[in-house]
Amino acid sequence: MNENEKLYGSEQNNDTAENNLPDNTAEDALVTENALAAEAPVAENAPVTEDVPETVAPVEEKKYYIPPHDDGWQPYDPSRRYTNNWSASDKKKGFRGKKLLIVGLVTAGTVLFFTILLGLVLLLKDLEIPGLFPDDIFPEVSDEVSSGGGEVSRNEDASAPDGETSLIPTDNPDLNMNITDYDKITTAYTELYEKCSGSCVSVICTFDKSSGYTLGSGFVLSEDGYIATNHHVIEDADNITVQFYDGTEYDATLIGSDSITDLAVLRIEAKGLVPAELGNSDKVSVGEPVVAIGTPYDITLKGTMTTGVVSGLAREVECTDDYGNVVKTMTLIQTDASINPGNSGGPLFNMNGQVIGINTLKLMNEYEGLGFSIPIPDAIEVFEILVKYGELPDYSDTDFVKTSPKLHITVMSVSDARNSVEYGRYISKDAPEGVYVIEVTPGTAIYEAGLEIYDIITEFNGVVLEDRDDLAAELAKCSAGQQVTIKVYHRGEYKTLTFKLDKAG
Repeated sequence: MNENEKLYGSEQNNDTAENNLPDNTAEDALVTENALAAEAPVAENAPVTEDVPETVAPVEEKKYYIPPHDDGWQPYDPSRRYTNNWSASDKKKGFRGKKLLIVGLVTAGTVLFFTILLGLVLLLKDLEIPGLFPDDIFPEVSDEVSSGGGEVSRNEDASAPDGETSLIPTDNPDLNMNITDYDKITTAYTELYEKCSGSCVSVICTFDKSSGYTLGSGFVLSEDGYIATNHHVIEDADNITVQFYDGTEYDATLIGSDSITDLAVLRIEAKGLVPAELGNSDKVSVGEPVVAIGTPYDITLKGTMTTGVVSGLAREVECTDDYGNVVKTMTLIQTDASINPGNSGGPLFNMNGQVIGINTLKLMNEYEGLGFSIPIPDAIEVFEILVKYGELPDYSDTDFVKTSPKLHITVMSVSDARNSVEYGRYISKDAPEGVYVIEVTPGTAIYEAGLEIYDIITEFNGVVLEDRDDLAAELAKCSAGQQVTIKVYHRGEYKTLTFKLDKAG
Protein backbone atom coordinates (compact mmCIF):
# COMPACT_ATOMS: atom_id res chain seq x y z
CA MET A 1 0.00 0.00 0.00
CA ASN A 2 1.46 3.37 -1.00
CA GLU A 3 1.56 6.57 0.96
CA ASN A 4 -1.56 7.99 -0.69
CA GLU A 5 -3.46 4.89 0.20
CA LYS A 6 -2.26 5.25 3.76
CA LEU A 7 -3.45 8.83 3.83
CA TYR A 8 -6.77 8.54 2.05
CA GLY A 9 -7.50 4.86 1.81
CA SER A 10 -6.60 2.83 4.95
CA GLU A 11 -7.12 5.52 7.53
CA GLN A 12 -10.41 6.48 6.05
CA ASN A 13 -11.48 2.89 5.89
CA ASN A 14 -10.31 2.14 9.48
CA ASP A 15 -11.99 5.22 10.79
CA THR A 16 -15.08 4.25 9.00
CA ALA A 17 -14.92 0.70 10.37
CA GLU A 18 -14.35 1.79 13.95
CA ASN A 19 -17.07 4.32 13.78
CA ASN A 20 -19.46 1.72 12.52
CA LEU A 21 -18.72 -0.82 15.38
CA PRO A 22 -20.76 -0.85 18.59
CA ASP A 23 -19.02 0.51 21.70
CA ASN A 24 -18.54 -2.94 23.45
CA THR A 25 -17.10 -4.43 20.36
CA ALA A 26 -14.33 -1.86 20.28
CA GLU A 27 -13.38 -2.60 23.89
CA ASP A 28 -13.26 -6.38 23.21
CA ALA A 29 -11.01 -5.86 20.27
CA LEU A 30 -8.60 -3.85 22.41
CA VAL A 31 -8.44 -6.58 25.10
CA THR A 32 -7.84 -9.28 22.54
CA GLU A 33 -5.00 -7.33 21.02
CA ASN A 34 -3.29 -6.92 24.43
CA ALA A 35 -3.66 -10.62 25.22
CA LEU A 36 -2.07 -11.67 22.02
CA ALA A 37 0.83 -9.38 22.67
CA ALA A 38 1.39 -10.92 26.14
CA GLU A 39 1.33 -14.47 24.85
CA ALA A 40 3.90 -13.89 22.12
CA PRO A 41 7.29 -15.47 23.12
CA VAL A 42 10.33 -13.37 23.46
CA ALA A 43 13.60 -14.80 22.24
CA GLU A 44 16.38 -15.17 24.68
CA ASN A 45 19.24 -12.82 24.55
CA ALA A 46 17.33 -10.86 21.94
CA PRO A 47 18.52 -7.34 21.65
CA VAL A 48 16.31 -4.76 22.97
CA THR A 49 15.38 -2.13 20.37
CA GLU A 50 13.55 1.04 20.62
CA ASP A 51 10.98 2.15 18.15
CA VAL A 52 12.62 4.85 16.06
CA PRO A 53 10.44 6.84 13.71
CA GLU A 54 11.30 6.00 10.14
CA THR A 55 12.25 8.92 8.00
CA VAL A 56 10.29 8.79 4.71
CA ALA A 57 11.07 10.97 1.70
CA PRO A 58 8.13 13.12 0.70
CA VAL A 59 6.32 11.91 -2.42
CA GLU A 60 4.88 14.45 -4.76
CA GLU A 61 1.19 14.04 -4.87
CA LYS A 62 -0.16 13.39 -8.37
CA LYS A 63 -3.44 14.87 -9.36
CA TYR A 64 -5.54 13.54 -12.15
CA TYR A 65 -8.14 15.45 -14.12
CA ILE A 66 -11.48 13.86 -13.56
CA PRO A 67 -14.62 15.25 -15.25
CA PRO A 68 -16.56 17.48 -12.87
CA HIS A 69 -18.10 15.46 -10.08
CA ASP A 70 -19.67 15.99 -6.74
CA ASP A 71 -16.45 15.74 -4.69
CA GLY A 72 -14.38 18.28 -6.64
CA TRP A 73 -10.75 17.48 -7.43
CA GLN A 74 -9.72 14.00 -6.29
CA PRO A 75 -6.90 11.56 -7.13
CA TYR A 76 -8.04 9.07 -9.64
CA ASP A 77 -9.28 5.82 -8.12
CA PRO A 78 -10.42 3.27 -10.66
CA SER A 79 -12.47 1.52 -7.98
CA ARG A 80 -14.63 4.58 -7.41
CA ARG A 81 -17.59 5.67 -9.54
CA TYR A 82 -17.87 9.39 -9.98
CA THR A 83 -21.09 11.26 -10.52
CA ASN A 84 -21.47 12.97 -13.92
CA ASN A 85 -22.33 16.62 -13.49
CA TRP A 86 -22.36 17.99 -17.10
CA SER A 87 -24.16 21.23 -17.92
CA ALA A 88 -27.79 21.34 -19.03
CA SER A 89 -26.83 22.80 -22.45
CA ASP A 90 -24.64 19.75 -23.16
CA LYS A 91 -27.52 17.51 -22.30
CA LYS A 92 -29.87 19.49 -24.62
CA LYS A 93 -27.41 19.21 -27.52
CA GLY A 94 -27.26 15.49 -27.15
CA PHE A 95 -31.04 15.24 -27.00
CA ARG A 96 -31.45 17.47 -30.08
CA GLY A 97 -29.15 15.27 -32.14
CA LYS A 98 -31.09 12.17 -31.15
CA LYS A 99 -34.34 13.93 -32.03
CA LEU A 100 -33.11 14.92 -35.49
CA LEU A 101 -31.92 11.40 -36.12
CA ILE A 102 -35.32 10.01 -35.19
CA VAL A 103 -37.16 12.54 -37.38
CA GLY A 104 -34.89 11.77 -40.36
CA LEU A 105 -35.44 8.05 -40.00
CA VAL A 106 -39.20 8.50 -39.78
CA THR A 107 -39.27 10.79 -42.85
CA ALA A 108 -37.14 8.46 -44.93
CA GLY A 109 -39.30 5.55 -43.93
CA THR A 110 -42.48 7.41 -44.85
CA VAL A 111 -41.16 8.41 -48.28
CA LEU A 112 -39.98 4.90 -48.97
CA PHE A 113 -43.33 3.49 -47.91
CA PHE A 114 -45.40 5.73 -50.18
CA THR A 115 -42.97 5.25 -53.07
CA ILE A 116 -43.38 1.50 -52.84
CA LEU A 117 -47.15 1.91 -52.47
CA LEU A 118 -47.39 4.17 -55.55
CA GLY A 119 -45.29 1.79 -57.59
CA LEU A 120 -47.50 -1.07 -56.57
CA VAL A 121 -50.67 0.83 -57.50
CA LEU A 122 -49.29 1.75 -60.92
CA LEU A 123 -48.21 -1.81 -61.51
CA LEU A 124 -51.69 -3.05 -60.71
CA LYS A 125 -53.15 -0.38 -62.98
CA ASP A 126 -50.97 -1.56 -65.88
CA LEU A 127 -52.18 -5.10 -65.32
CA GLU A 128 -55.72 -3.79 -65.99
CA ILE A 129 -57.42 -6.12 -63.59
CA PRO A 130 -61.20 -5.67 -64.12
CA GLY A 131 -63.02 -3.99 -61.20
CA LEU A 132 -59.83 -3.30 -59.25
CA PHE A 133 -60.04 0.52 -59.56
CA PRO A 134 -63.05 2.81 -60.10
CA ASP A 135 -63.06 4.58 -63.47
CA ASP A 136 -62.90 8.06 -61.95
CA ILE A 137 -59.58 7.45 -60.15
CA PHE A 138 -57.55 7.38 -63.37
CA PRO A 139 -59.47 9.49 -65.93
CA GLU A 140 -58.24 9.30 -69.51
CA VAL A 141 -55.97 12.26 -70.35
CA SER A 142 -57.02 13.96 -73.57
CA ASP A 143 -54.42 14.78 -76.22
CA GLU A 144 -55.98 18.23 -76.49
CA VAL A 145 -55.45 20.97 -73.95
CA SER A 146 -57.10 24.34 -73.72
CA SER A 147 -55.07 27.35 -74.75
CA GLY A 148 -56.73 30.74 -74.95
CA GLY A 149 -60.18 29.22 -75.13
CA GLY A 150 -59.39 26.94 -78.09
CA GLU A 151 -58.37 23.32 -78.43
CA VAL A 152 -54.79 22.72 -79.47
CA SER A 153 -53.59 19.37 -80.72
CA ARG A 154 -50.59 18.31 -78.64
CA ASN A 155 -49.58 15.02 -80.23
CA GLU A 156 -51.20 14.10 -83.51
CA ASP A 157 -53.59 16.06 -85.66
CA ALA A 158 -56.85 14.38 -86.51
CA SER A 159 -56.56 15.31 -90.16
CA ALA A 160 -52.99 14.06 -90.49
CA PRO A 161 -52.38 10.52 -91.70
CA ASP A 162 -51.44 7.88 -89.16
CA GLY A 163 -47.95 8.24 -87.78
CA GLU A 164 -47.50 11.87 -88.87
CA THR A 165 -46.89 14.36 -86.05
CA SER A 166 -48.38 17.84 -86.19
CA LEU A 167 -45.73 20.58 -86.44
CA ILE A 168 -48.14 23.50 -85.98
CA PRO A 169 -50.75 22.46 -83.36
CA THR A 170 -54.19 23.94 -83.91
CA ASP A 171 -57.83 22.93 -83.86
CA ASN A 172 -58.23 24.12 -87.47
CA PRO A 173 -57.48 21.16 -89.77
CA ASP A 174 -56.83 23.54 -92.66
CA LEU A 175 -53.87 25.04 -90.79
CA ASN A 176 -52.32 21.83 -89.51
CA MET A 177 -48.85 21.07 -90.82
CA ASN A 178 -47.58 17.53 -90.61
CA ILE A 179 -44.30 16.05 -91.75
CA THR A 180 -45.60 15.55 -95.26
CA ASP A 181 -46.74 19.19 -95.42
CA TYR A 182 -43.30 20.32 -94.23
CA ASP A 183 -41.67 18.32 -96.99
CA LYS A 184 -44.05 19.92 -99.45
CA ILE A 185 -43.08 23.42 -98.31
CA THR A 186 -39.39 22.58 -98.57
CA THR A 187 -40.00 21.25 -102.05
CA ALA A 188 -41.97 24.40 -102.92
CA TYR A 189 -39.04 26.65 -101.96
CA THR A 190 -36.64 24.48 -103.94
CA GLU A 191 -38.86 24.44 -107.02
CA LEU A 192 -39.44 28.20 -106.75
CA TYR A 193 -35.71 28.88 -106.74
CA GLU A 194 -35.13 26.58 -109.70
CA LYS A 195 -37.89 28.35 -111.59
CA CYS A 196 -36.93 31.95 -110.77
CA SER A 197 -33.16 32.07 -110.31
CA GLY A 198 -32.56 31.83 -114.08
CA SER A 199 -34.31 35.19 -114.50
CA CYS A 200 -32.25 36.94 -111.81
CA VAL A 201 -28.94 38.72 -112.40
CA SER A 202 -26.11 40.58 -110.68
CA VAL A 203 -25.39 44.14 -111.83
CA ILE A 204 -21.74 45.22 -111.61
CA CYS A 205 -20.83 48.87 -112.18
CA THR A 206 -17.32 50.30 -112.62
CA PHE A 207 -15.97 53.84 -112.98
CA ASP A 208 -13.24 55.13 -115.29
CA LYS A 209 -11.67 57.32 -112.63
CA SER A 210 -11.76 54.73 -109.90
CA SER A 211 -10.72 51.11 -109.42
CA GLY A 212 -13.73 50.40 -107.24
CA TYR A 213 -17.10 49.05 -108.26
CA THR A 214 -20.68 48.92 -107.05
CA LEU A 215 -22.84 45.84 -106.88
CA GLY A 216 -26.57 45.36 -107.20
CA SER A 217 -29.22 42.97 -108.41
CA GLY A 218 -31.83 42.86 -111.13
CA PHE A 219 -34.12 40.59 -113.15
CA VAL A 220 -35.08 39.95 -116.77
CA LEU A 221 -38.04 41.94 -118.08
CA SER A 222 -38.15 40.51 -121.61
CA GLU A 223 -36.62 37.73 -123.65
CA ASP A 224 -34.84 40.27 -125.89
CA GLY A 225 -32.62 41.60 -123.13
CA TYR A 226 -34.35 44.28 -121.04
CA ILE A 227 -33.21 44.19 -117.41
CA ALA A 228 -34.82 45.93 -114.41
CA THR A 229 -32.82 47.36 -111.50
CA ASN A 230 -32.58 50.39 -109.19
CA HIS A 231 -31.38 53.84 -110.23
CA HIS A 232 -28.99 54.15 -107.29
CA VAL A 233 -27.27 50.90 -108.37
CA ILE A 234 -26.16 52.28 -111.75
CA GLU A 235 -25.99 56.01 -110.90
CA ASP A 236 -22.90 57.70 -112.43
CA ALA A 237 -21.51 54.35 -113.62
CA ASP A 238 -19.25 54.39 -116.69
CA ASN A 239 -19.46 50.65 -117.39
CA ILE A 240 -22.27 48.25 -116.50
CA THR A 241 -22.03 44.45 -116.60
CA VAL A 242 -24.90 42.02 -116.15
CA GLN A 243 -23.94 38.58 -114.86
CA PHE A 244 -26.25 35.59 -114.62
CA TYR A 245 -25.80 33.09 -111.79
CA ASP A 246 -24.26 30.53 -114.14
CA GLY A 247 -21.40 32.97 -114.75
CA THR A 248 -22.53 34.27 -118.16
CA GLU A 249 -21.75 37.98 -118.54
CA TYR A 250 -23.03 40.71 -120.85
CA ASP A 251 -22.13 44.36 -121.29
CA ALA A 252 -25.22 46.40 -120.54
CA THR A 253 -26.52 49.68 -121.95
CA LEU A 254 -28.50 52.12 -119.83
CA ILE A 255 -31.88 52.68 -121.48
CA GLY A 256 -33.33 55.03 -118.88
CA SER A 257 -33.42 55.79 -115.18
CA ASP A 258 -35.18 58.04 -112.68
CA SER A 259 -33.81 59.13 -109.32
CA ILE A 260 -37.19 59.90 -107.77
CA THR A 261 -38.74 56.48 -108.38
CA ASP A 262 -35.27 54.89 -108.02
CA LEU A 263 -35.86 52.68 -111.07
CA ALA A 264 -33.71 51.96 -114.13
CA VAL A 265 -33.86 49.82 -117.27
CA LEU A 266 -30.80 48.19 -118.87
CA ARG A 267 -30.43 46.20 -122.05
CA ILE A 268 -28.05 43.43 -123.04
CA GLU A 269 -27.44 41.87 -126.46
CA ALA A 270 -29.09 38.51 -125.82
CA LYS A 271 -32.04 36.54 -127.17
CA GLY A 272 -34.17 33.78 -125.75
CA LEU A 273 -33.91 34.94 -122.16
CA VAL A 274 -36.47 33.76 -119.63
CA PRO A 275 -38.30 36.83 -118.26
CA ALA A 276 -39.51 36.78 -114.68
CA GLU A 277 -43.24 36.27 -114.28
CA LEU A 278 -44.93 39.41 -112.98
CA GLY A 279 -47.59 39.26 -110.26
CA ASN A 280 -50.01 41.73 -108.73
CA SER A 281 -48.98 43.27 -105.42
CA ASP A 282 -52.44 44.79 -105.02
CA LYS A 283 -53.67 41.32 -104.03
CA VAL A 284 -50.91 40.68 -101.50
CA SER A 285 -51.88 40.20 -97.85
CA VAL A 286 -49.91 40.71 -94.67
CA GLY A 287 -48.41 37.41 -93.52
CA GLU A 288 -48.08 36.01 -97.04
CA PRO A 289 -44.75 34.17 -97.54
CA VAL A 290 -42.27 35.86 -99.87
CA VAL A 291 -38.78 35.17 -101.20
CA ALA A 292 -35.99 37.61 -102.11
CA ILE A 293 -33.23 36.59 -104.54
CA GLY A 294 -30.15 38.71 -105.14
CA THR A 295 -26.42 39.28 -104.67
CA PRO A 296 -25.75 40.69 -101.19
CA TYR A 297 -22.38 42.21 -100.27
CA ASP A 298 -20.13 40.37 -102.74
CA ILE A 299 -20.33 38.71 -106.15
CA THR A 300 -19.36 35.40 -104.54
CA LEU A 301 -22.75 35.46 -102.80
CA LYS A 302 -24.73 35.77 -106.03
CA GLY A 303 -27.99 33.87 -106.12
CA THR A 304 -28.67 34.18 -102.40
CA MET A 305 -32.28 33.42 -101.50
CA THR A 306 -33.86 34.65 -98.29
CA THR A 307 -37.37 33.96 -97.06
CA GLY A 308 -39.87 35.92 -95.01
CA VAL A 309 -43.37 37.28 -95.04
CA VAL A 310 -45.12 40.47 -96.03
CA SER A 311 -44.88 42.52 -92.84
CA GLY A 312 -46.92 45.51 -93.95
CA LEU A 313 -48.54 47.20 -96.91
CA ALA A 314 -48.58 50.82 -98.11
CA ARG A 315 -45.81 51.89 -95.74
CA GLU A 316 -44.94 55.56 -96.23
CA VAL A 317 -41.16 55.90 -95.94
CA GLU A 318 -39.50 59.32 -96.00
CA CYS A 319 -36.18 59.57 -97.83
CA THR A 320 -33.79 62.37 -96.97
CA ASP A 321 -30.78 63.97 -98.59
CA ASP A 322 -27.31 64.38 -97.07
CA TYR A 323 -28.53 67.39 -95.11
CA GLY A 324 -31.49 65.60 -93.56
CA ASN A 325 -34.09 67.26 -95.76
CA VAL A 326 -36.99 65.09 -96.83
CA VAL A 327 -36.85 64.86 -100.62
CA LYS A 328 -39.56 62.27 -101.21
CA THR A 329 -42.01 59.92 -99.56
CA MET A 330 -42.38 56.40 -101.00
CA THR A 331 -45.29 54.03 -100.45
CA LEU A 332 -43.74 50.56 -100.26
CA ILE A 333 -44.25 46.92 -99.29
CA GLN A 334 -42.60 46.01 -96.00
CA THR A 335 -41.02 42.57 -95.56
CA ASP A 336 -38.81 40.80 -93.05
CA ALA A 337 -37.02 38.84 -95.76
CA SER A 338 -33.36 39.75 -95.43
CA ILE A 339 -32.50 42.64 -97.79
CA ASN A 340 -28.87 43.72 -97.62
CA PRO A 341 -26.58 45.97 -99.68
CA GLY A 342 -26.39 44.31 -103.09
CA ASN A 343 -29.99 43.09 -102.98
CA SER A 344 -31.16 46.44 -104.34
CA GLY A 345 -32.94 46.08 -107.68
CA GLY A 346 -33.62 42.39 -107.14
CA PRO A 347 -37.08 40.83 -107.22
CA LEU A 348 -39.39 39.95 -104.34
CA PHE A 349 -41.35 36.80 -105.26
CA ASN A 350 -44.56 35.34 -103.93
CA MET A 351 -44.85 31.58 -103.53
CA ASN A 352 -46.14 31.27 -107.10
CA GLY A 353 -42.81 32.55 -108.38
CA GLN A 354 -44.25 35.90 -109.45
CA VAL A 355 -42.52 39.23 -108.90
CA ILE A 356 -44.62 41.38 -106.57
CA GLY A 357 -41.99 43.98 -105.71
CA ILE A 358 -38.52 45.37 -106.42
CA ASN A 359 -36.26 45.43 -103.37
CA THR A 360 -35.06 48.98 -103.00
CA LEU A 361 -33.95 49.83 -99.50
CA LYS A 362 -33.46 48.78 -95.91
CA LEU A 363 -33.77 51.02 -92.89
CA MET A 364 -30.36 51.06 -91.24
CA ASN A 365 -29.02 52.19 -87.85
CA GLU A 366 -31.24 51.02 -84.99
CA TYR A 367 -33.69 49.07 -87.17
CA GLU A 368 -33.34 45.43 -88.17
CA GLY A 369 -35.62 43.18 -90.18
CA LEU A 370 -37.18 46.11 -92.06
CA GLY A 371 -36.86 45.79 -95.81
CA PHE A 372 -38.95 47.60 -98.41
CA SER A 373 -39.95 46.89 -101.99
CA ILE A 374 -41.53 48.98 -104.74
CA PRO A 375 -44.94 47.51 -105.74
CA ILE A 376 -44.58 45.91 -109.16
CA PRO A 377 -47.65 47.54 -110.84
CA ASP A 378 -46.23 51.02 -110.14
CA ALA A 379 -42.76 49.95 -111.25
CA ILE A 380 -44.04 48.56 -114.57
CA GLU A 381 -45.62 51.92 -115.43
CA VAL A 382 -42.29 53.64 -114.87
CA PHE A 383 -40.38 50.97 -116.84
CA GLU A 384 -42.61 51.48 -119.87
CA ILE A 385 -41.99 55.25 -119.81
CA LEU A 386 -38.25 54.77 -119.38
CA VAL A 387 -38.06 52.35 -122.31
CA LYS A 388 -39.95 54.82 -124.49
CA TYR A 389 -38.44 58.13 -123.39
CA GLY A 390 -35.36 57.27 -121.32
CA GLU A 391 -36.63 59.46 -118.50
CA LEU A 392 -39.85 60.66 -116.91
CA PRO A 393 -40.77 63.81 -118.87
CA ASP A 394 -42.92 66.50 -117.28
CA TYR A 395 -42.67 64.66 -113.99
CA SER A 396 -45.64 64.40 -111.66
CA ASP A 397 -46.19 62.22 -108.59
CA THR A 398 -47.10 58.56 -108.97
CA ASP A 399 -49.09 56.26 -106.72
CA PHE A 400 -46.01 55.07 -104.83
CA VAL A 401 -43.75 58.13 -104.60
CA LYS A 402 -44.40 61.73 -103.68
CA THR A 403 -41.52 64.13 -104.02
CA SER A 404 -41.03 67.18 -101.87
CA PRO A 405 -41.19 70.42 -103.90
CA LYS A 406 -38.55 73.11 -103.86
CA LEU A 407 -38.65 76.75 -105.05
CA HIS A 408 -34.86 77.19 -105.16
CA ILE A 409 -35.02 80.73 -103.75
CA THR A 410 -33.68 82.49 -100.63
CA VAL A 411 -36.11 84.76 -98.84
CA MET A 412 -36.72 86.77 -95.66
CA SER A 413 -39.66 88.63 -94.21
CA VAL A 414 -40.20 92.17 -95.46
CA SER A 415 -40.17 93.51 -91.89
CA ASP A 416 -36.72 91.99 -91.32
CA ALA A 417 -35.46 93.30 -94.65
CA ARG A 418 -36.57 96.88 -93.78
CA ASN A 419 -34.44 96.77 -90.62
CA SER A 420 -31.37 95.37 -92.31
CA VAL A 421 -28.56 97.65 -93.49
CA GLU A 422 -27.99 95.62 -96.66
CA TYR A 423 -31.54 95.44 -98.01
CA GLY A 424 -33.42 98.23 -96.24
CA ARG A 425 -32.53 100.86 -98.84
CA TYR A 426 -34.11 98.82 -101.64
CA ILE A 427 -37.57 98.67 -100.10
CA SER A 428 -39.92 101.58 -100.70
CA LYS A 429 -42.08 102.94 -97.93
CA ASP A 430 -45.28 101.89 -99.69
CA ALA A 431 -44.10 98.26 -100.30
CA PRO A 432 -46.56 95.62 -98.99
CA GLU A 433 -45.83 92.96 -96.36
CA GLY A 434 -44.83 89.53 -97.64
CA VAL A 435 -41.75 87.48 -98.48
CA TYR A 436 -38.70 89.43 -99.68
CA VAL A 437 -36.60 87.58 -102.33
CA ILE A 438 -32.83 87.98 -101.99
CA GLU A 439 -31.66 85.11 -104.26
CA VAL A 440 -33.04 83.06 -107.18
CA THR A 441 -31.26 80.01 -108.62
CA PRO A 442 -30.86 80.31 -112.40
CA GLY A 443 -32.37 77.55 -114.54
CA THR A 444 -35.12 76.69 -112.07
CA ALA A 445 -38.83 76.81 -112.85
CA ILE A 446 -39.50 79.91 -110.76
CA TYR A 447 -36.53 81.68 -112.36
CA GLU A 448 -37.83 80.87 -115.83
CA ALA A 449 -41.26 82.14 -114.80
CA GLY A 450 -39.77 85.60 -114.19
CA LEU A 451 -39.09 85.97 -110.46
CA GLU A 452 -36.23 88.41 -109.71
CA ILE A 453 -34.26 89.41 -106.65
CA TYR A 454 -35.78 92.16 -104.49
CA ASP A 455 -39.27 91.06 -105.54
CA ILE A 456 -41.89 90.58 -102.80
CA ILE A 457 -44.16 87.47 -102.94
CA THR A 458 -47.50 88.50 -101.47
CA GLU A 459 -49.64 85.44 -102.34
CA PHE A 460 -49.14 81.71 -102.99
CA ASN A 461 -52.03 79.90 -104.71
CA GLY A 462 -54.36 82.68 -103.57
CA VAL A 463 -53.24 82.62 -99.90
CA VAL A 464 -51.92 85.94 -98.54
CA LEU A 465 -48.41 85.71 -97.13
CA GLU A 466 -47.23 87.76 -94.15
CA ASP A 467 -43.78 86.22 -93.69
CA ARG A 468 -41.54 83.31 -94.76
CA ASP A 469 -43.28 80.85 -92.40
CA ASP A 470 -46.53 81.32 -94.32
CA LEU A 471 -44.73 80.49 -97.58
CA ALA A 472 -43.18 77.31 -96.11
CA ALA A 473 -46.58 76.15 -94.82
CA GLU A 474 -48.25 76.55 -98.22
CA LEU A 475 -45.36 74.90 -100.08
CA ALA A 476 -45.61 71.84 -97.80
CA LYS A 477 -49.13 71.24 -99.10
CA CYS A 478 -47.83 70.75 -102.65
CA SER A 479 -45.76 68.12 -104.44
CA ALA A 480 -43.09 68.30 -107.10
CA GLY A 481 -44.46 68.79 -110.60
CA GLN A 482 -47.58 70.52 -109.35
CA GLN A 483 -48.53 73.78 -111.07
CA VAL A 484 -48.81 76.79 -108.76
CA THR A 485 -49.44 80.54 -109.03
CA ILE A 486 -47.80 83.34 -107.06
CA LYS A 487 -48.52 87.07 -106.84
CA VAL A 488 -45.44 89.29 -106.84
CA TYR A 489 -44.83 92.99 -106.05
CA HIS A 490 -42.19 94.06 -108.62
CA ARG A 491 -40.85 97.63 -108.64
CA GLY A 492 -44.13 99.26 -107.65
CA GLU A 493 -46.32 96.94 -109.73
CA TYR A 494 -48.04 93.59 -109.13
CA LYS A 495 -47.68 90.62 -111.48
CA THR A 496 -48.75 86.97 -111.47
CA LEU A 497 -46.38 84.06 -112.23
CA THR A 498 -47.40 80.46 -112.99
CA PHE A 499 -44.99 77.48 -113.05
CA LYS A 500 -44.53 73.83 -112.03
CA LEU A 501 -42.72 73.14 -108.79
CA ASP A 502 -39.27 71.61 -109.05
CA LYS A 503 -38.46 68.47 -107.08
CA ALA A 504 -36.21 68.62 -104.10
CA GLY A 505 -32.77 67.12 -104.26
